[in-house]
Amino acid sequence: MKTLKRSELAYVIGAQKPPALVVEQGEVFMVETEDAFNGTFLGPEDLVPEKLGRGGVGFSNPVTGPVFVNGAAPGDALVVKVHEMRCPSRGATRVRPGMGVLSTFVDGPVVFLIDIRDGYAYLPGGSRVALAPMIGTIGVAPPHEALATGKPGPYGGNLDVRDIGPGCELVLPVYAPGALLYLGDVHATQGDGEFTGAAVEIRSEVVLSATAIKPAPKTLVGPRVRRDGKITTIASDKPLDDAVRASVAAMINWLVEDYGFDRMGAYQFITNCGFGRVCQMVNPLYTAGCTVEEPVARRS
Repeated sequence: MKTLKRSELAYVIGAQKPPALVVEQGEVFMVETEDAFNGTFLGPEDLVPEKLGRGGVGFSNPVTGPVFVNGAAPGDALVVKVHEMRCPSRGATRVRPGMGVLSTFVDGPVVFLIDIRDGYAYLPGGSRVALAPMIGTIGVAPPHEALATGKPGPYGGNLDVRDIGPGCELVLPVYAPGALLYLGDVHATQGDGEFTGAAVEIRSEVVLSATAIKPAPKTLVGPRVRRDGKITTIASDKPLDDAVRASVAAMINWLVEDYGFDRMGAYQFITNCGFGRVCQMVNPLYTAGCTVEEPVARRS
């Protein structure tokens, strides 16, 4: 299996970096990722004053890549399948002033090391949560520019969608030859919203594959996810209302194009059995999702 090492890091997503790995469509490969803190907090010896402030991390939210997918071309859709994600025995999380939805909750930065064992992450305060590994930042090179890894958009980026994990299919528009796929910012677990601005941040080894759809569906304007019998449309914008509206409109269009609904029928289906999601409210743009049980397709 081809492996892309975590030494191939980037802090922007774009076409400026030469491909670090070339794969064929459908080929299974592995990508090693660094944690969102750039490997700053790996053990107790790292919890020192010079590392706890904003300056200790240096550049944050690195991604590994890009991966060039042979045959993927502008105008296609890239279907990324996540097969496996490996969790280490320790992660880290952080709260600090100005970060998260309660930006004044703490007076100074605090970092917690998180033990990971027996299928759980053991959190500060004595609670534990089941592991649910997911990829916080994943995307392809956007058109005409390179964008910081902290920003989400139609190309993907820092979406923080908890569904993007093992067993999912993520669909992204392709803007550049080879798509140029990047990923990082893996979490051992994260709730919808990522309210503190950090989850259980970990390094990981992610096993995945990618295939191009030619041409892309006409209504594909941003990320789509299939997982566990559900489909989700994802949109990022500010204010949050606009992201929600865009995710619902994208779902209506998907249901009409691929599942045989008329527009009013799709709108009624969503309002009566759909789930509105706040995936994150801590990045430069907010990310919302619209999720429904996948209907039986009436046409391909």
